[in-house]
Amino acid sequence: MKRLRFSAATSHTALCSISLILAGFLKPLSCCADSASLSGDWPTYGNGQAHSGYFPGTVNGLPFVYKWKAPMPNSHINQAAIGGGRVFVTTGWYYGAMSLIALDAGTGQPLWTNYLGNPYAINPPTYDQGSVYVQQSDDFSPRVFSFDAATGATNWSTSYRAQAHAYMAPIVAGGTLFTGTGLYVDLAGYNQASGALQFDVPLIGNGCSQWTPAYHGGEVYTWVNGFFSEHNPFTGSRNWTLTNATQNEFLYSMDRTLAVAGGRAYFTSTSKLMAVDLTLRQNLWSIDGPFSGTPAVANGRVYAISNGVVAAYTTDGASLSTFRGTNGSSFSGELIVTDDAFMVAGSYGVYVFKLSDASVQQYISSSRPYPPYAYYSSTISLANNTLYIASGDGNLYAHSAENLLKFTIDSTGGAYGSPSPDPYGANYVLANSTVTNTVTSPFAGLTGIRYVVTGWTGTGSVPPVGTGNAVRFLATNDSSLRWNWQTQYWLNASTVSSGWLNVTNDWFDAGTILSITATPSNYYHFVGWSNDLSGTSQTAQLVMNGPRQVTATFDANLVTNNVPQWWLAYYGIPTTDAGALADNDGDGFANWKEYRAGTDPTNAASALRLTMRRSYDQLILGWPSLYGQRYRLLFSTNLNDGFSIPFATNIYAYSSFTEYWFWPSTNQAFFRLQIE
Repeated sequence: MKRLRFSAATSHTALCSISLILAGFLKPLSCCADSASLSGDWPTYGNGQAHSGYFPGTVNGLPFVYKWKAPMPNSHINQAAIGGGRVFVTTGWYYGAMSLIALDAGTGQPLWTNYLGNPYAINPPTYDQGSVYVQQSDDFSPRVFSFDAATGATNWSTSYRAQAHAYMAPIVAGGTLFTGTGLYVDLAGYNQASGALQFDVPLIGNGCSQWTPAYHGGEVYTWVNGFFSEHNPFTGSRNWTLTNATQNEFLYSMDRTLAVAGGRAYFTSTSKLMAVDLTLRQNLWSIDGPFSGTPAVANGRVYAISNGVVAAYTTDGASLSTFRGTNGSSFSGELIVTDDAFMVAGSYGVYVFKLSDASVQQYISSSRPYPPYAYYSSTISLANNTLYIASGDGNLYAHSAENLLKFTIDSTGGAYGSPSPDPYGANYVLANSTVTNTVTSPFAGLTGIRYVVTGWTGTGSVPPVGTGNAVRFLATNDSSLRWNWQTQYWLNASTVSSGWLNVTNDWFDAGTILSITATPSNYYHFVGWSNDLSGTSQTAQLVMNGPRQVTATFDANLVTNNVPQWWLAYYGIPTTDAGALADNDGDGFANWKEYRAGTDPTNAASALRLTMRRSYDQLILGWPSLYGQRYRLLFSTNLNDGFSIPFATNIYAYSSFTEYWFWPSTNQAFFRLQIE
């Protein structure tokens, strides 16, 4: 068999175009996929016994791409522990139903669930060598458990003394499980294999919850109630203690522990970030400021949450940089540091920062696109190129930075429609995953302008051509998608008077040439065009090179005395001058006068007559009227004198019957109604 040899300088891109025929079958290479270099489990808080928050490896500038979501039975989800290909989470809070759940790390499918009753609280799990350790606490039957990570079977459980305290995840080191217990505040050690109690010793100060010890260099360390202590790992006895805060400033909850690395311990009070030399057993330095949570330490830097942002220092306490969210997010909880990135959860989601310049590399929003449309708390863990997010919306999410393919989206014309879930630009998707992308179409532009997607063109895994505003494909290599947009303009077509057009108000593609014809109704004629058309020809050409408005004006055909033909036709009267001059109903009024009065020329009883009625002290004159016609009233106190006195003029008719109200000023009066 002929061998293929590749030099060390062979490029990634070159390899992507090669398939090898081995042992008589075709084996496709997945070398086009990019991956972070973050192998390893996440056994407990801070990624180990020392809680340093350091995860060795690099993100390589890649995003964490949504992989799966696992619904949980409760919205209170503790930080996940990952080991042996499984994810372990505890859920529940405050005397509610609590459980330990194991999921497949690759798919998020549930493997087993242990229900742990309704205690006061349950702490996050810790994984070590095939077992999962969980502690539940209340006033009655608090217990520490060890479960088989593969099956969920109970290895052992043991009770302990406690009040209703909540604790951070326990740690395992040297065959011993270390955790907080006690009616007030104790450090306890249990045999990892059997659960037998090895020691339970009180710490200094009053009762305090939400803490856990750390292990480094063969010793156990605690930071509780303002006292930093080193303990013998076999007896729990204190070797030495430093007082670095007052126990009163923590009230009843520490909500933090210490991070240990390189023979130094780093921890916070509410007003200081402190460092202790474990060999010299003395304080090294402290930095004033509002601090919260547990620091992280990696690669000669210390990271701590201060006033809602994360500040970075050298291990000697010199200020370096500040990590801030782009939306005012206030950070809290676990700090994770790799060799090129920094991760932290905030009030609006999870941030991944570049260590090189503290800029935001990725933001994963914690908002959900369904009611109540809120932002949810997040707790993060990192294992095997996957970022796990325990969300307050009741779900555990996995986002992977492994086997990613580039997916580039652009468009013709402009960036319209906001493609979802991946936006315009360079994106990454999981190799061998089903990818969908949609755009909103039509997309509104300026007034009278919109953009309509006509389909797409694609390369790689994306079909080469398609129609509609949605695409779906299986991602097997780097791909691109181009949404094709058509500009459309709105035509506002209207008429004045009676007639119609051969087009209606509608959207038309840019550049469309419309032939518009105006057709008058019977007894009408076309007058001309206005707005974006002009002239008197009944057919005109209109180019849709922008929003357009056209108006066709029609007018009635008239005979003598401006009587419209349509009016004569309505009453069955010849549409001629003679028809206008005739008196069809014989009431003494020619048809053209009946038109002016708004009366029926074929009904002698239909005439312009005044009526009068009284309402208290007012008189009301009324008459049948023609909408839009204007009338005037003449006044006289003596018929021999005629009607020369204008009583009211410019009376506008708003309906088929008009009334005029007034207070009479004489005992006798006569009125005449005229059309103006």
